Formats: sequence, structure tokens, C-alpha cells
Amino acid sequence: MTDRTRKTLVFLTLPVVVVWAFYSLTEKRAVKPSAPQPPPTQAVIGQPTANQPGPVIDIAEKQLALWGNDPFQARQTSAGVKQQELTWHLSGIMYSNQTPVAIINNRPVHTGDMIDNARVIAIEGKTVTLEHEGRLLTLTVKG
Repeated sequence: MTDRTRKTLVFLTLPVVVVWAFYSLTEKRAVKPSAPQPPPTQAVIGQPTANQPGPVIDIAEKQLALWGNDPFQARQTSAGVKQQELTWHLSGIMYSNQTPVAIINNRPVHTGDMIDNARVIAIEGKTVTLEHEGRLLTLTVKG
């Protein structure tokens, strides 16, 4: 590319770039961003008539329902929802007098350990005793 060709290209593209930049800057200045508005707590559904507005739904009330919550937000269990029942499955016992170990819910536990809100009270040859909410539970190795 010769020097003359390069100068010609610069002189031809320079006015186009200036016009484009001016247009872009004035376009952005004309549109001012508004302050974010809080979401409405009520929404009108359907076509309202002249005398009667459409049905009104209280969004805040609907969000309290379990199906209305954000699916990506951690849910807290409510009193009306039954919690999952706790179960303990004893897979095996490795018994020794010094350090007996039981495998409950695929986890090794020793005497005094907590597993799913239950404390291991005793590990014997074929049984494990757990305490959960003041009740004693006895798990037995099957087989």
C-alpha cells in the first residue's frame, strides 16, 4: 500500500467515524437511566372493563406458598410440612475391646459420635445402641 492510498483511506473513513461517534454519544445522552423501581406487590390479570377492574392477585401472598418461592433459594421447612423421617442402617461392626467401630448409614462411627441427630451410646458384638431425642434405639447386624 502506498502512502497516497493510506492517506486517502484515512481521510475517507475519518468523517464516517466522527459522525458515528457523535450519533452514538447523543443517543446515549438522550436516554437517561431511571432509578430502579421496586416490583409491584399486586398485579391485575385479564382485561379490565370500564366499571370493573380485572381480578387482583396479591403477589406477596403468593410468594409465601411453597410453589411460589424462588427454586434456587434454600427453603426452610415449615411446621405444616412433615419432615423426612430419620432412619439408621447398620451395615457392620468391627469390634475390639479398645476401639469398636460401627458402620451406620455408610459412615464409620465410634462410641460418643453423632450420626443424623443421634448419639452412639454403645457398640457391642452384634448391636449398636443410639440415643435420639431421649429414646434409646438398638440396631442389630443382620445375617
